[in-house]
Amino acid sequence: MNKDLDNEVLRPREFREILTDEEDITSGYVITSSDVWNPETDLDQLPDAWVQVDKSGNYKPQKKYKNRLPQKIYFDQKGNFSSRNDYKYEGWFMPAKFLFDPTCGAQYDPKTNEATKLTRLGSEGRSTSTTVLSYAVLNQLEEHGFQPKDRKLLSFTDNRQDAALQAGHFNDSLKVIQLRSAIYQALAKYKERDFTNLDQAIFEALDLPPEEYAANPSTKFIGAIKDNENALKNYLIYRSLYDLRRGWRVVLPNLEQCGLLNIDYKHLKKRLCSR
Repeated sequence: MNKDLDNEVLRPREFREILTDEEDITSGYVITSSDVWNPETDLDQLPDAWVQVDKSGNYKPQKKYKNRLPQKIYFDQKGNFSSRNDYKYEGWFMPAKFLFDPTCGAQYDPKTNEATKLTRLGSEGRSTSTTVLSYAVLNQLEEHGFQPKDRKLLSFTDNRQDAALQAGHFNDSLKVIQLRSAIYQALAKYKERDFTNLDQAIFEALDLPPEEYAANPSTKFIGAIKDNENALKNYLIYRSLYDLRRGWRVVLPNLEQCGLLNIDYKHLKKRLCSR
């Protein structure tokens, strides 16, 4: 949207339309969550070139980047805005081009196209939209008390290739979400894990019955039970490390890229990189 400074009104704009020659109008974006940025404590999230550190170790924004920081605004449903608490809603205004995302700490090159960083409603893929809507419908059925055997969704397609594609997309997306949810819950419980004990933490978070992961589940023989559990743990640690890799997945960025966990290396800073 465009921020009309003279009239204190937020005006809609085309996604690719960025005004640069208007002195009283600033093109940008509004993040509606009020807690995504705290100028008192979050300055260390900014790119290194944006800040300077004083002798006391306090972060201060560079003067030339001050206007690029999130700006607190209050607004109403008609688009009127103010820097004072005069309206019902609050959020943060980010000028275009979008160079820094306070929601996850991602940093972008000024030459990168805006469509690479952000997307609009309606520009997502058909398979992704169908998967999200299907999952939402199934969740609603559960919340309204339908039994598992009755939580069903009927979909129509004109060829088997599309049906197979959508089924694969749905299954793959839900498996990724299930795994990432388990990783997140495991870290929420234990705070810190490494690759030697992450598999056990994820296994506990999933809490799957043997019938869900074993072709020949056993409830009597300890050796068979342990073999099945160890096979699942080996699979979980492989899938977890593969999923946490740094990749270019636009639709499903990993948990670290979403700001939900932090990956570090033991002894790296204190011993191997110490001066």
